[in-house]
Amino acid sequence: MSFAICADIEHENHAKNAKNTNSSFYLPSIFYSKSGIDSGLDKLKSYAKSNSLHIIMSNYCGTNWNIEAGGKSCYINDKGEMIAQLTQNQEGLVLVNLSDKEIKTETIAF
Repeated sequence: MSFAICADIEHENHAKNAKNTNSSFYLPSIFYSKSGIDSGLDKLKSYAKSNSLHIIMSNYCGTNWNIEAGGKSCYINDKGEMIAQLTQNQEGLVLVNLSDKEIKTETIAF
């Protein structure tokens, strides 16, 4: 398991290093704005696919420093597919249960 912050996901080598250290999960906690979150998600999908990483991303929602955050906390599987996601304005949890046979996800909005 490897952790990341928003600046880390701007550098593809950070995700590659996670894979090279035998991580199967990449867990970025970020602050991306409403206007930037979709490009951040595209990067994470690419990293997941190219490095066979499961990604559970947590992004702030609401306003901070007069910037509207993008929310959309999510789970992206190791094929780069978006499996579960909260909306831009939802506070909540994305739960992921992986077993040998299946992946179960649940989103819980507060």
